[in-house]
Amino acid sequence: MNIMKKRLWTENGKLNNRGSAMLLVLTVISLIALLGFMSLSAAVTNWQIRMLGRKSERNFYFLETALDEIYSGLGEEAGECLKRAMKRF
Repeated sequence: MNIMKKRLWTENGKLNNRGSAMLLVLTVISLIALLGFMSLSAAVTNWQIRMLGRKSERNFYFLETALDEIYSGLGEEAGECLKRAMKRF
């Protein structure tokens, strides 16, 4: 009991606070690191969303071009079929 009393209390009867500053510094550093990690995570997520938007926009225009080509091809084919049908009559 005497050893614990020496560690916790000084000779003048006050509480021994050695090590509490280190604990406070470690707590503050861990909070700053946590905030940094959260901001980095938010930045990476934002970048991923932006890249996904660009990719989907590129795919949209690619597919729109393909559909335009299909539509024009079908129009040409329909025109040729109509010409052949008119020649029969």
